[in-house]
Amino acid sequence: MLSSILAQIPWQSPTVDYHAIAPEIVLSGGICLVILVDLFTSETKKWITATLTGFVMLAALVPVLTLAVSDVNVRSMFDGRYVIDEYALTLKALFLIVGYVVVLLSQNHVEEGDYYQGEYFTLLLTSVTGMVMMASSRDLVSIFVALEMLSIPAYMLAAWRKRDRKSNEAGVKYYLLGVFASAIMLYGMSLLYGVTGSTLLSEIGRQLTVEGQFGGVQALAITFVIVGFAFKVSAVPFHTWAPDTYEGAPIPVTAFLSVASKAAGFVALVTLIYVGFPQAKDVWQPFIWVLSALTMTVGNVVALRQTNVVRMIAYSSISQGGFVLMPLAVAGMAGVGDSALRAVVVYLLIYAATNLGMFAVIIAVSRKTRSGSVSSFGGLFSYAPGLGALATIFLASLAGI
Repeated sequence: MLSSILAQIPWQSPTVDYHAIAPEIVLSGGICLVILVDLFTSETKKWITATLTGFVMLAALVPVLTLAVSDVNVRSMFDGRYVIDEYALTLKALFLIVGYVVVLLSQNHVEEGDYYQGEYFTLLLTSVTGMVMMASSRDLVSIFVALEMLSIPAYMLAAWRKRDRKSNEAGVKYYLLGVFASAIMLYGMSLLYGVTGSTLLSEIGRQLTVEGQFGGVQALAITFVIVGFAFKVSAVPFHTWAPDTYEGAPIPVTAFLSVASKAAGFVALVTLIYVGFPQAKDVWQPFIWVLSALTMTVGNVVALRQTNVVRMIAYSSISQGGFVLMPLAVAGMAGVGDSALRAVVVYLLIYAATNLGMFAVIIAVSRKTRSGSVSSFGGLFSYAPGLGALATIFLASLAGI
């Protein structure tokens, strides 16, 4: 009986554009390759895994560039659930370049002596793969899978210094609050599926009007999803995990979390707002306005009280998230949507460059002074004028000058 029923179903294989998903394929192959090389490499040659990871990041960047210069502007697969356009390609390139820079920072920050382990770079590659997938995801299921794929390795990376209590605390706090945020977000997504009958964002966007019999449920679902991503981008008051996690994690991992992981959260949030919730702006615009104002204010004010430079940059990163949220608070207004989207993307690109540069300076200075306090930067221009000038430029950029 079952076989006869299955025989009557018109099965059709989905059309796969292998050029479009080439970055993901390269990263997936690179993960397997790094694991194999690590298994069959002696302890004295573990540096090969770091070099190999860097080459994998650059190799994945090549199809991103070829897609950018191709004649096809938009490539869509799986009924619009996975889309490769200019927006996705720009962010894929951002994630890959940030990943490559973090690999370089990890090679130069050998305080703990264990960054050459293949597991570290495997986790880093896996997290970047999730971010690259997030840029193209246009479905609730693929967004959630990409989010977990980038988050779970990050939980382990935050606790990488196994004998350091602060690092263990960083990993546990990040994990517990991250799981809590995922649960809230998943509940909101389940409500969205329940009221619309679809996980495809474009279909949800057509049906989600926050009116009628289930208007209240729709508003609750949108709120839960935004709260879940507010945890991910460390927006106030959902930021409590960020300072301790950033301070306790190894500095290269902190740079990765504050730039790439935060940017991936914003990418998902922007995709949901523009594709999934365009007709529900009366719900999410005031909510994001409040989040943006609180995040900018609290992040900047509390940063003034910090004595540890990494913790200070952590609060700076929180406040920067408020500035990224600011254009989204008006994105639903007529004629503002395109400029708001451009503002978010440009801000993320510049923020990534300046924040990574500042973390590179912190690593170099901490190697000289053996201290992570703000006071250790005193007299920096006298013994390392180059680092002093770079720190001034990066901090001025983060300050908006």
